[in-house]
Amino acid sequence: MLNILMSFSQYERELISERTRDKMGASRKKGLWVGGVVILGYKVENKKLVPVPEEVQIVRRIFHRYIEIQSPRIIADELNQEGNKLPRCKHARY
Repeated sequence: MLNILMSFSQYERELISERTRDKMGASRKKGLWVGGVVILGYKVENKKLVPVPEEVQIVRRIFHRYIEIQSPRIIADELNQEGNKLPRCKHARY
C-alpha cells in the first residue's frame, strides 16, 4: 500500500515539474522575464527586460576591454579603481 502511495506522489511531482517547465518556457517565448537575477544593463518593467542606458555603457566598455586584453581581473580592477557603482549594487565589487 505504501509503495502505491509513493508511486502516485512521485508521478504527481513529475507532472507538476513538467507543467511548471512548460509554463516558464511559454512565458520566455512571449518575451517575459521569468525570474532570477537581472543581468547588468537591464531592469524589469512589466515582466519584461528593459535596457538601462547608464549600465549599458559599462557593459559595452567591459566587452570592448575584454576583446583588447582578455583579462576579466584587470577589467574588474579598472572598474573598481574608477569607483563605478551601480544603483542596485550598494557595495558591489566587479
